[in-house]
Parts: sequence; C-alpha cells; structure tokens
Amino acid sequence: MFKSHIIFCSLLAFVHCRNLPSYIKPCKKNDPNLEKCVIDLINGLKPRLANGLPEMRIPPLDPFKVPFIKLDQGSGSVNFKATFKDIIATNGKNFKLNKVKIDFEEPSITVDIFFPLLKIDGEYSINGKVLVVPISGNGKFYGNFCETTNNFINENWREIIEEIKPLIEDTAGEVVYSVIKGLLDLYAVEDLFIM
Repeated sequence: MFKSHIIFCSLLAFVHCRNLPSYIKPCKKNDPNLEKCVIDLINGLKPRLANGLPEMRIPPLDPFKVPFIKLDQGSGSVNFKATFKDIIATNGKNFKLNKVKIDFEEPSITVDIFFPLLKIDGEYSINGKVLVVPISGNGKFYGNFCETTNNFINENWREIIEEIKPLIEDTAGEVVYSVIKGLLDLYAVEDLFIM
C-alpha cells in the first residue's frame, strides 16, 4: 500500500496550445463537481495509461521506469542517505485516485493517490541509522513495496514513518510530476479545462 499527497504548483503556467485527443473530454473550470470530473476522467484513462499516451507525452505506467532517486534524511531518529537506480515499478496501473483539489487562483493541484499493489525492482545503496540501529548496504532490491517496507519498519514503525513521511511524499510527488510533465508542456489550461 502506497499513498502520497502530491502538490503541483504553477499549473497555469502552460504556454503551448494544442487540441486534446478525441478520447479526452475536458472538465469545465466552473463545474461545482470539478474534482469528481477530473477523477472520473483519469479513471476512464486507466486502461490507456498502462501503455502510456505518447501523443500526450505520458510514459507507460506498466512498467514505469525511474532512472535515479536520491533520498537524504539528515536529522532526527531516522538519519540516512540512499540512492536508488534503474528502478522498474509494475502494477502502477492499479492506482486509486482518492482526491483531487484544484486551485486556479494559487495555482496548484493537490492529488491523493494510492498504489495498492506496487512492485518495485532496482538497485540501491544506503548508509545511516534508524533509531539507534546502523543501516548500510547496497545491491538489488525487489518485491512488493508493502512487504519490503513492512519488513523494514516492523518495530517502531510509527516513529520511522513520522520521520520519513515528508521525504517520501516529496519524492513520490517528483516521480508523479515527471509522469505528467510532458502533458503540462503540451497543453494550455484552456485546453485541459473549459473556461
């Protein structure tokens, strides 16, 4: 189970203007149920998202490849530096979009997304400590993200989660943003939301 609250700022800074593919029906900006419209739209795209939408510069979600992630948790009872590379995530297509909040004034989008069956493989290097226990190692990692996480944080999990939650959320936000960046480069807000 993987849940992340992700905030994307500067949504309205789109500069390009193109026609949306015919299978996309934009939501109305002034719709009182705008968030539901966006959730329904994205849920309707799930079958296509698995293989990606190259015409919208959205990469495949199954598998989803991340070349490199660096985590640096430098304070508190959980203190470590870790790098992950050649990451391949599968089952991303099974995500559940719980909530979307759009603020055209700020401008920003906040997304609450859940990946219940995310499986991740790749290479890692980590050095640091969790509570008073030193952690160090490198090599390949694989398996269900939940199983890996649960094994790692079986004891004292509340303290560990509280310490690293902001770091994980920020990192997840960057990964998800990288998925939709191509879309943001291609389309103006007027294309994505009917004014």
